[in-house]
Amino acid sequence: MKHLKSLSLTACALLMAGTSAFASEIQLVDDFSTSQALLSDQVVDGSGDFSQVGAAGDTSILGGYRDLYIEEVASGLFGDSPTSGITAQVSGDRLTVELGSLVKAFAVVTYDGSNEVGSNFAGGVDTGGLGGMDFTGTTDFLFEDIFNDGAAPAVLKIWSDDADNGVYVEHLVDLTTLGTSLADPLNPTLYDRMVGVNNFSDAGSINWAKIGAFQAWFNLDSTQNTDNSILSVDLSLGRIVAVPEPAALSMLGAGMLMLGFVGYRRKNKKQ
Repeated sequence: MKHLKSLSLTACALLMAGTSAFASEIQLVDDFSTSQALLSDQVVDGSGDFSQVGAAGDTSILGGYRDLYIEEVASGLFGDSPTSGITAQVSGDRLTVELGSLVKAFAVVTYDGSNEVGSNFAGGVDTGGLGGMDFTGTTDFLFEDIFNDGAAPAVLKIWSDDADNGVYVEHLVDLTTLGTSLADPLNPTLYDRMVGVNNFSDAGSINWAKIGAFQAWFNLDSTQNTDNSILSVDLSLGRIVAVPEPAALSMLGAGMLMLGFVGYRRKNKKQ
């Protein structure tokens, strides 16, 4: 039996800077300081396990609430078993998802306010649940401190009020994690990845001033064809940062200082 490390998505925090002639604003999406009890799915039956945590006014989570869903889609070495499958929890400022031997499974994290997505992660999102938050000036999403041992699919979704009429439209980008060995063969440890906002579908029509929901899929692509998901992949993610356009900052030097700090942390973790 192959011994698997945990598929961990740690400290997924999204920072963004708003446009202002006088000041910039940094906003946290999730630092995982709000714990979430263990979820578990060991049976392949088309459903999974889910929960929601948070409260109105919880500033550690974007919109106050976090929805987490996991689902096993192919049994592992021991079939449907309480010792196999997929588990997930948030504790110690860390989101950790673990797959059993030769298990295929995925996880979804959703931020859409108090709406409870449950198992309907694809169709149950309150697309305007965040009330039209301002991401103006964002040019890239930074996936920071990634560790994973295989190239696995992932999806980022946002919903924006493109026509400024209260109707929120879905935009997505399909990603592939690099796998630590591919990211840096001589130093197989943490790596960062930048994803430009222009990679989102219909990027030119996105109204970044009014974002209604945010969602991340891990080990699942936008087709939801689980044939494309990966067996027994290990993944950890330090955080997700929305990188602002320098012109959106009141001082360019402040923006460079922030990015320099990120690079400094990465360099030291690789030593």
